Amino acid sequence: RQVINVQSMTGFGKSTMDNDEIAVACEMRSLNGKFIDLDIRLPKHLYEIDVEIRKRVSSILVRGSVVLVFNILNKPSTVSQNISVNKSLARKYNDEFAALEKELDLKSPDLFGQIANMPEIIQTHEAGYSDESRKLIIDCAVAAAHKLVDFRQTEGKVLHDDLLGNIESIEERLEQIKEHEGPRKEALKEKMYGHLSQHVDMDKIDESRFEQELLHYLDKWDVSEEKVRLAQHLKYFRETIALPNSGKKLYFINQEMNRESNTLGVKSNYFAIQQLIVEVKERLEQIKEQVMNIV
Repeated sequence: RQVINVQSMTGFGKSTMDNDEIAVACEMRSLNGKFIDLDIRLPKHLYEIDVEIRKRVSSILVRGSVVLVFNILNKPSTVSQNISVNKSLARKYNDEFAALEKELDLKSPDLFGQIANMPEIIQTHEAGYSDESRKLIIDCAVAAAHKLVDFRQTEGKVLHDDLLGNIESIEERLEQIKEHEGPRKEALKEKMYGHLSQHVDMDKIDESRFEQELLHYLDKWDVSEEKVRLAQHLKYFRETIALPNSGKKLYFINQEMNRESNTLGVKSNYFAIQQLIVEVKERLEQIKEQVMNIV
């Protein structure tokens, strides 16, 4: 069975875990990116594990712009320990409000409620999680990364088949170009004869010299090397796509194929071949868009 190593850079992964202290969920969304770029959204009191999550997840995902969103719920046994009232600040608010009421001759029906809603009165202290819980959060991120890889691989199979379909189509166009080589040479000869006959008396032409110039002209516009190089690039593309994490290399190979096809189109100087080159370029443009989404 053929192993397909192509992974799409876009995808989604989610994992949930819990222990006696917390329940944690981690969601990951990935988009295209030249390198690995992680946006890790953790509560402030967990920034200490950011580095470890970044290291572990980066080694799994390799490339892409990835957003990690964590949802961490404290179990009931820990919630009650995290809330406190800033009593000194509450007394200060009460004194100031009472003085203002007296000055303005007003009476608030719910002064306590107003004070309770003031900033920093009710304080939630983030729990200092145990080593076990911090490890659980890291493991949850790693598990979500693996789920994201599974998603990427599923999408990658589709990309793999589409890419090889485009490569096969270009190979077919190269074979079709061979069929036009004979007519192309004859057309170039006729073109040279036509230009020459307009300016020189054909009886005065040195046939031997003319044949030499004709061969030089045909050699100048020969496209054999471009066809060979393009065929080699196509073969190299097929070999590379079988390797893991080959997105960048495939992109560079596609650039080289574009250069050869451009030169081939210009040098062919023959409409039937140029038509085929347009179709080749169309496929290469599709390949470019596809490889930009491969890890």
